[in-house]
Amino acid sequence: MIFNAQISRFAHAKSTQPLETTLAEFLDPSPDQIQKILVFRQITDPEQRKEHKKSFPAATISGHFSKREVAGLIHYNGLICMDFDEADNPGKTPEQMREILSEFQEVAYAAKSVGGKGVYAIIPTNLTDPAMHPKICDFLRTIFLEAGLLADPSCKDVCRLRFVSYDPDEFINQDPVQFDGVGYIHRLKEKERSAIKQTFDASPTDKTRYRVERYIEAIEGGCADVTDHYANWLKIGFDLAPELGREGESYYHRVRQYN
Repeated sequence: MIFNAQISRFAHAKSTQPLETTLAEFLDPSPDQIQKILVFRQITDPEQRKEHKKSFPAATISGHFSKREVAGLIHYNGLICMDFDEADNPGKTPEQMREILSEFQEVAYAAKSVGGKGVYAIIPTNLTDPAMHPKICDFLRTIFLEAGLLADPSCKDVCRLRFVSYDPDEFINQDPVQFDGVGYIHRLKEKERSAIKQTFDASPTDKTRYRVERYIEAIEGGCADVTDHYANWLKIGFDLAPELGREGESYYHRVRQYN
């Protein structure tokens, strides 16, 4: 049962001392925590909200850690937690977003986030390799996007914190369908091998396109900001334009999405 999955809990966002707990325990806030969450949702000042949020308990949904970094991962449980913010999904209320998520048989849990304006969903997978976590997150983002929901790309971070929250109308699926992440990764690798083979006979433009796509996949896999300086921002754009023309614009947006 996925709700018995072992995860790590932290007293607050700045805490470096993890405590072992289960997903079910974390998703069941105490009366005191519920009251604090309700008070927090009434705060309107952005800076106050930002600082207040850091005081809430949080957890690494995707695994059990000795410290909150990839190197500290003790056990990866295959769970993927995805955020859907209000700003990224204009025109949709949290209730509407939760309802859309509840229609996916792979979604085990969906509820309002701690701020009350967004939602998050937990999806069980059969993944055992945490290195594949970002690729599955990217794929799930495209699936949810087809349903009209845009997920936060930073969810691909396997040690990302999820703050405790409260939603009296939370969606719980005790018997979700496990997403076949292993099968997807296998098909993806087969596709990549086929693409590599085809590049030997490809035109110079096609070979460039293939290399650009591999570089961008690496950038997206690590949520890396390679345009942190204006000079880099310009150089990347000027490099893509003459090689790929207007087609390079979509690649450019993907490259700079983490800035």
